[in-house]
Amino acid sequence: MKVFFLALGLILVAELGDKTQFLAIALACKYKWQPVFLGIISAVLILMGIAAVLGDYLLALLPEFFLKIIASALFLFFGLYTLLKGGKGGEGKVRNRLSPFWTTFLTFFLSELGDKTQLMTMALSAEYKNLFPVWLGASMGMIIADGIAVFLGNRLGKIIPVRILNYIAAVLFLAFGTLTLISAFLPALSF
Repeated sequence: MKVFFLALGLILVAELGDKTQFLAIALACKYKWQPVFLGIISAVLILMGIAAVLGDYLLALLPEFFLKIIASALFLFFGLYTLLKGGKGGEGKVRNRLSPFWTTFLTFFLSELGDKTQLMTMALSAEYKNLFPVWLGASMGMIIADGIAVFLGNRLGKIIPVRILNYIAAVLFLAFGTLTLISAFLPALSF
């Protein structure tokens, strides 16, 4: 139980204020909260499972530079898509071919690959050699932190007009995409 609570606490604190929390808020403002939250839970369970099982071998398989380039491209794509759609809410001519679940899952999954919470999970798994409690604790920490963000996003989505939310989401996606791209080339600026 000690390893479970250690992983839960460390990952929960590490996730607070992370870019994926803002991503969760933006997605929950745009879509219904249920598919967003399920997309996050699914991505988290897989990501933390990869971290707990593979430990630091993941970065040997997929260098951090390439993970950041992929995550950056995804953020920039969703930012441009949202910006081009403008204030039309869900009624624009441009249609997202992915459901809210898959949009959330893929965006969240790619943006968290190689992130500090996944690296912390790898380190905890390597140190304690206790896969299940590390995986479960890390997953719960992420789910709690991002569940709070989904709740906030859902509430904001009910009081702020859709047009404004679309522009805020676009700016956040574009900002995170740009920052992630910069940190790929300048690791000292990594966030």
